[in-house]
Amino acid sequence: MKKTLFICALLFLFACNLLAQSSTIGLDKNQITVGIVDSIYSNILQEKRPIWISIPESAENSQKRFPVIYVLDGTAHFYSTVGMVHQLSVANGNNIIPEMIVVGIPNTDRVRDLTPSKVPYLASSGGAENFSSFLENELIPYIDSKYQTTPYRTLVGHSWAGLFTLNTLIHHPAIFDNYVAIDPSIRWNNLSFFEEASHILKSESFKKKSLYLAVANRLPKGLDLNTVLEDTLSSSEHMRTILAFKNICEQADQLNFDWKFYLNDNHNGVPFAASYDAVRSLFDWYNFDEEFLFQEGLGMNVDDLMTVITNHFENIADHFNYSFPPPESSINRYGDIMLSVQQDDKAFALYNLNINNYPKSYRAYDAMGDFYRSQSNKEKATEFYKKSLSLHDTEVVRRKLDNLSESQ
Repeated sequence: MKKTLFICALLFLFACNLLAQSSTIGLDKNQITVGIVDSIYSNILQEKRPIWISIPESAENSQKRFPVIYVLDGTAHFYSTVGMVHQLSVANGNNIIPEMIVVGIPNTDRVRDLTPSKVPYLASSGGAENFSSFLENELIPYIDSKYQTTPYRTLVGHSWAGLFTLNTLIHHPAIFDNYVAIDPSIRWNNLSFFEEASHILKSESFKKKSLYLAVANRLPKGLDLNTVLEDTLSSSEHMRTILAFKNICEQADQLNFDWKFYLNDNHNGVPFAASYDAVRSLFDWYNFDEEFLFQEGLGMNVDDLMTVITNHFENIADHFNYSFPPPESSINRYGDIMLSVQQDDKAFALYNLNINNYPKSYRAYDAMGDFYRSQSNKEKATEFYKKSLSLHDTEVVRRKLDNLSESQ
């Protein structure tokens, strides 16, 4: 019976969340806005660089800060990345990955910026080191100074941009935490990059660095993932090289590595599916499985439940390498669920956790006021509603306080 009530309560809260979200979309002069266009002048590259930026809605009127995804070939992949991040982080009540700022980097000279060495048949090639320097010393400091960022960063690149992504991991691993290389052109310059990267991966440590490698289906007819490694024709060189590189990455010291072969996607079609799989893989430690509350949480004592929840968010903080208290909205939702099924001690502990973590949040005190009102403790409910109003005067909380006064 308790589990049935619990499920009904969760569905009700989920529906309320959907209604709340729908009221914030598409209301800006009948336009749906996904980002803004900014720019920065680069002294390193000696040119003005446009940048496309999408900031989570929850950043508005908030002190929240967000990890950042930097997307190369920005004009091609910015929109899909923004939609994917929104879907997995907030849409439909999702909390699968964190909300993130997305920075799209359009190209001005793709050959120059994304290739790590000079080749005679491409005049502007070989500027990857300069472009890495631009990212590290100009673009990232600019983004960090102007927007609500945290130092946790992900770089995403496809094809030559995937090659650049790997070059950055190999030579400048400290710039980003996560690297997503989508069907990268690893055979660049007669395999010189492959050989250099292989040597470094075998000899150096990549602690707390993650790489997701996506492999599109470029298999010549009649070959599979095993037999292609024995082939010697030029038509299979890309697949042979990228699979050999995969094998080396699997043995790299402390590198958190994952990969996937996309049987049904060619080189140009693979970025969207690969980006989705990449963030699901890279952030598989982020989501708190609310099914746990269904299956075990109801039967646990309050101390054990709070330990499980706090340990989960301490693990997130360890990945981020900075403090990450449990999100106020998530803990408040867990508290509402426990209150709805009469597990009052757990509800109180959850609401109190929010007050401890967010002592200046009017919502935290409002929730505790609701808790005491449910316990028919008008004196304590009044105390917490007044505290909430002292932090931020809202009509909803004032109405609750007035109703308490009228009922006395």
